[in-house]
Amino acid sequence: MVNITGNGTSELIDGSALADSLDGAGGDDTINGLAGNDTLLGGEGNDSLDGGDDNDSLLGGLGQDTLLGGDGDDFLGAATNNIADVDPLLSDELHGGEGNDTLNGYGSNSMQFGGPGDDELFGGPDGLNDTLDGGTGADGLIGQGGADVYIVDDIGDFVSEFTYDLFGPGNTPTGDIDEIRSFITYTLREWNDDGFNVENLTLLGTDDIDASGNDVANVITGNSGNNLLYGGDAAVGGGDGGVDTLIGGDGADTLDGGTGDDILTGGGGIDFFRMTPTGGNDRVTDFEFGVDRLSVIGFTQEQLNNVVLFADADGNRVVEVDGLTTLTLEGIPLNFAPTFLSTPPTSTDQNTAFSYSISAGDLDGDQIALDVNASTLPSWASFSGAIIVGTPTQADVGTTGNDFDIVIRDTFGNVTNQMFNVEVLDVNDDPAFDTSPDLTAAQGASYFYQLFLSDPDGDIPTVDLGSLVTPSWLNFDDQTLVLSGTPGQDDVGTTGNDVSITITDGLGGSSTQSFNIDVTNVNDDPSGGVLIVGTPSRGNVLTADTMDLSDGDGLGAFAYEWSRDGQVIPGATGATYALTLADVGVQVAVTVRYVDGQGKAEEVPSAATAPVTNQNTAPT
Repeated sequence: MVNITGNGTSELIDGSALADSLDGAGGDDTINGLAGNDTLLGGEGNDSLDGGDDNDSLLGGLGQDTLLGGDGDDFLGAATNNIADVDPLLSDELHGGEGNDTLNGYGSNSMQFGGPGDDELFGGPDGLNDTLDGGTGADGLIGQGGADVYIVDDIGDFVSEFTYDLFGPGNTPTGDIDEIRSFITYTLREWNDDGFNVENLTLLGTDDIDASGNDVANVITGNSGNNLLYGGDAAVGGGDGGVDTLIGGDGADTLDGGTGDDILTGGGGIDFFRMTPTGGNDRVTDFEFGVDRLSVIGFTQEQLNNVVLFADADGNRVVEVDGLTTLTLEGIPLNFAPTFLSTPPTSTDQNTAFSYSISAGDLDGDQIALDVNASTLPSWASFSGAIIVGTPTQADVGTTGNDFDIVIRDTFGNVTNQMFNVEVLDVNDDPAFDTSPDLTAAQGASYFYQLFLSDPDGDIPTVDLGSLVTPSWLNFDDQTLVLSGTPGQDDVGTTGNDVSITITDGLGGSSTQSFNIDVTNVNDDPSGGVLIVGTPSRGNVLTADTMDLSDGDGLGAFAYEWSRDGQVIPGATGATYALTLADVGVQVAVTVRYVDGQGKAEEVPSAATAPVTNQNTAPT
């Protein structure tokens, strides 16, 4: 056995394998008991005590100390139980280690960790603020005054807050509020004079566990799991329960304030806010319409048939069941105005079909009436059903005159406007032909087509001479923009009379005017004539010579008609005629008839011969 007492300076003191008594006295000492059932005293100063193996007794003394029991069933004390030794500015740290340890944090704001084993942790009757974490095992956590925090992780853990809360919840001489932080489902014990005086409860971890308050005003906070948070019922001394504050986490939580007028905050997730016949007048701070839900339990059907909705003085929606209990949904109006679900376009191209399909919704499920303010509707747009359509032109380019005002209204008269402006974007327009050509021409007659051009954007159109297509009889003057010419007989009809004119604006826009000119035939008179070949003397043969006869419309088959002094000679219809005695002394002529290529009957008379002479024939 070793008995060592320090000299008042900061020392390192090690024990032996026996039962040692080690006293640091003054100074910031480090004392290690090692093996054996040791007694370690820190004394004054900020000391570090480690009991080591076996069953040790560690007492930190004055100052801010760290105590580690080590293996075995140890006793750890922050200071002596002398009220004069209490220092609210100090914070001791006690670690029980293995075994069933006893930790006493009297004299400072202690942090106590029991570690493995069934430990007992005492905050000390000093009114200071201790944190008691028993670790694994069934631990006893006794706060004994001050604003203490208890960490619970085992159903065998026992929590008690003695002595200093006899004045009521949160009404101690220092106004202390205690809190249990639990990894398991936990219910705060009913408030009484036997030491179960804890006000607040917080769930730790991520498990789906529950928390219930007691009969005083509790703050109950959930974890990230799906929790049932219950505020508790009967109040201290009877009457309504405490005004509880319930705060959910990210899970799908159910919040029930119990009796009293409670404040409920669901947090993230889909939360359920419970109403009961004895629930008091609760308030929900973060109800998300369409996500969170109201839950009713314990009411009769008759009571549920008497649900009233009204607005409080701040415009919040209040749900009342049969006059028994109310739930105020902060930030939720009695009736929601309808909302637009569609987003209008902000721009459209000129000369392009515009369409906007309007959709709207109402969180209350009310019917919605839809209308458009006609006074602001652009002239190029029209409204039918729930769709606005139209095609803006060059004149509508820009934002001026392109305002829209859409109105939706629910059955409660709530109105929402969607006002927006559509910018019509300028798109380069193709140049245009302002004149149309004559599509017919007469053979032999002058044809004339004067082009007039324009461009909606104000550009100056020009004719693309490289792509110009015209018949051979037409000429184009690119200075005057005149197409002119005279078609001939060979141009009659449509073949070869195609015209194609392309104009450009120099910015990529172009237009083409393509057409065909039908040249109509004008019937041509025969030209040349018919000659009579032969000597006009009885007995000779005259021949109708048509070699010089021509017709622009084409010559048909000839028919001949001979005459003497203008009188038709019967039977004389051939190309030749033999003169007889009857012809002596008269003039003979021939008329050639035919139908030309255009179907017109033509006739060409010859000049008359000299009077036919009588040729004396010798007798035979």
